[in-house]
Amino acid sequence: MARELIKEARSEIVVLSLGAAGALLATAEGFQRFGPIEVPVRSTVGAGDSMLAGIVLSLVRGRSIEEAVCFGMAAGAAAAMRPGTELCSRQDTERLFAQTCRPVNVCTG
Repeated sequence: MARELIKEARSEIVVLSLGAAGALLATAEGFQRFGPIEVPVRSTVGAGDSMLAGIVLSLVRGRSIEEAVCFGMAAGAAAAMRPGTELCSRQDTERLFAQTCRPVNVCTG
């Protein structure tokens, strides 16, 4: 479906959260799969919103799309570490980004 959205020019970039399995980035150049960031999960409420916010913030700051997905994943994982509906912390997000996030699989086409 991501490939179709891009092929039909309905989107240039598609990022799909895979939850505890990581994320998938789709562009016209191909796909990249990002492995999970393993953290102690207290609540997943707001983790997807935090991921999206982290991606947008990173892009506004001039980072590459790959770095932005990693930062977004770090923000989502940091949110999952918090109880209830608490937001992710900047300190946790930056630490997780620096320590763990890298693409694990690249597929072109």
